[in-house]
Amino acid sequence: MNRASFLSHLKMASAGVFVAPFSLFDDTPTLKKALLGNVGLQLFSAPVLLKENVEEGFELLQEMGYTFVETHGPYAFSSKTTRRYGDFKSGLYGNNPSGFKQQLGNLKVRSMHSDLDTLEQKLGAFSEAAQSLGAQYAVLPMIPDELRGDLEAYKKLADRFNAIGRACQKEGIRFAYHNHGFGFSPVDDIVPFHYLMEQTDPNYVFLEMDIFWTTAAGQDPKSLLAQYPNRYKLMHIKDMIPNDLVLNEQEGFRSLYPFFRQVTSCGSGTIDIKPIVSKALDVGVEHFFVEHDMCRNPKVDLLDSAQFLLT
Repeated sequence: MNRASFLSHLKMASAGVFVAPFSLFDDTPTLKKALLGNVGLQLFSAPVLLKENVEEGFELLQEMGYTFVETHGPYAFSSKTTRRYGDFKSGLYGNNPSGFKQQLGNLKVRSMHSDLDTLEQKLGAFSEAAQSLGAQYAVLPMIPDELRGDLEAYKKLADRFNAIGRACQKEGIRFAYHNHGFGFSPVDDIVPFHYLMEQTDPNYVFLEMDIFWTTAAGQDPKSLLAQYPNRYKLMHIKDMIPNDLVLNEQEGFRSLYPFFRQVTSCGSGTIDIKPIVSKALDVGVEHFFVEHDMCRNPKVDLLDSAQFLLT
């Protein structure tokens, strides 16, 4: 689909000609109203869309209905620049914050993913970029495999999280952890994720729930939201193709690879998104991001997700 036909497709949608394939929210106008203007995109979804022309890609995202984004590293100021997912642009797409802000057009930045070392060693540069872009949250997307382990390891992580959270608040931003589904297998009859929540200060350490990875870990997103009200401030919304995969914490990050193929656009999988989003709104989630990891057909899949959530 070229840009001209894509824009025509969008115009047909606004005129009522295009019929969205999903109608889960049709009986919940209050929920739809709450999400209007409040659905963003984690840019890890869009390397294919943005690799040729960043400005045009952002314009298309706006036309789909997205109003803000969440960036991901590595950035020019990152302490590590290891690319785990292949050769694609990331960070601020080769720009400084002011240049990237210009590329965004009317899109806003609400949060920024970064690695642990950068948040500890380069927080000044990170927070300067965040404030320039208007980002409110610094998000750690995952704990490195080598730092997860027994409860003592999680206690050390809790201390580091508390320190980062306090430092972030001094810089005028908030710190949140996105757990990727790890930490739910008991260690000595204690669940590390819950232990981590007990050991971290709720005034300084917040959470970003990814409903796909939470479900992959065998957890109920609604129950976790209810258990930690006002801790979850951000949410990744995506859906799951039926599968019999099992997340293996012992394999660490490698165990996630097969799951990437099971990500699908919102409303076309097995996750019951409507009640999760409703609960999230009730317990203090502020920002919702569609994420379709390294989406191969973004002009269709990201539009489908936006249509499902906003029409």
